[in-house]
Amino acid sequence: MCKRMSDWLRAVSRGWVTLSALAIFLLFSGLVLPRQSASAEGVAGDVGSPDTSVVYSADDLYRMAEA
Repeated sequence: MCKRMSDWLRAVSRGWVTLSALAIFLLFSGLVLPRQSASAEGVAGDVGSPDTSVVYSADDLYRMAEA
């Protein structure tokens, strides 16, 4: 199955497809993610989230979960 999917991706990967996918990704990152981030921050408050933290300890994770 992986070989078949890999072959299909190789067949459809053309320059315009790659540029279109990049444009969609950049639009999504610029338009959707900031609103989602603000929404998540509104729910989490000042506690933080492991999804937005690069490094956190087990104590930090427990503190986030308790809040």
